[in-house]
Amino acid sequence: MRKLLGILAIVFGVCIYLYPAYQKWTLDSGTDAIIRNFEKEYGVDENTEDKSVYKTPVDSKIDTKDEKEKKKKMKYKNLYKEMKDYNDNLIKNGQKLVDAWSYSQTPVNLDELKSKDGAIGYIDIPDMDVKLPLYIGASEKNMALGAAVLSETSMPIGGESTNCVISGHRGYRGAPYFKDIELLKKGSKVYITNPWGKLTYMAYKIEVVSPSDVSSCLIQGGEDIITLLTCHPYMSHGRFRYLVYCKRCEDKKTETEIVDMIEKNKDESSENLSYAADVPVGNDYSEMIIKVEDFLRITVPILIFILVGIMWYRGRKSRK
Repeated sequence: MRKLLGILAIVFGVCIYLYPAYQKWTLDSGTDAIIRNFEKEYGVDENTEDKSVYKTPVDSKIDTKDEKEKKKKMKYKNLYKEMKDYNDNLIKNGQKLVDAWSYSQTPVNLDELKSKDGAIGYIDIPDMDVKLPLYIGASEKNMALGAAVLSETSMPIGGESTNCVISGHRGYRGAPYFKDIELLKKGSKVYITNPWGKLTYMAYKIEVVSPSDVSSCLIQGGEDIITLLTCHPYMSHGRFRYLVYCKRCEDKKTETEIVDMIEKNKDESSENLSYAADVPVGNDYSEMIIKVEDFLRITVPILIFILVGIMWYRGRKSRK
């Protein structure tokens, strides 16, 4: 009986140690398959950088002959037009936001999509070592599969006066998702690949706000941005919201302009992260919780092995 308990304890310790790695492997396997299928079906990949039909500076119009030809030849014209019209409608009639986290409906018709699971593309965040399928509408199903665009925010096609808010779980069933969002710094790159190409963004502002602060998700006139959104702190069940604002950088010139803007607004006495007025400073214990979680994942199995070893040694000694 004691031997059986020892074996069970060892198995339990191994499971504790391997569970996060297994969950990440499961997530990566599932998301990689979805992304590979997307690239195959739409003929795009991570090397089709900034080939979107809307690859123009935000202060100019799409009126060149080449751009008009691109629009004529582009695939899934109806879907692109519906997304563009949706974005224009948000500018014209305003966003009806109550709590940005709660908007889960899909406001555009995705029947034209080839992807069976409804992915509109994928988001790649190198500094977080995360690449996730991207869905429209932050429903439970979509959030479980990857990252999701909140309805009542701009569709992920870029363009003047757009703010596409993309939400992700701060860890989900052992898999990371946006768990390590605090690894992002001002200047970090974020890439979005959709059926029409790849869009590049650069983080320029990071802040923590209360869940009721929907103003942080509003469109900013003339800007082409995305906002990454997740819960904060880690394992707090949505006490606050962690936001990373990213500007579109289409070429070296716009990238340099964003870097210059970051440097210009840099305050040597301030941190990379800022807190909104209604958020008490000092609640940033995510890093500590993650370290404790990682520490326990390693030490608990070790302690189990030690206890099993002690039990085995005592049992062997008592038999002599």
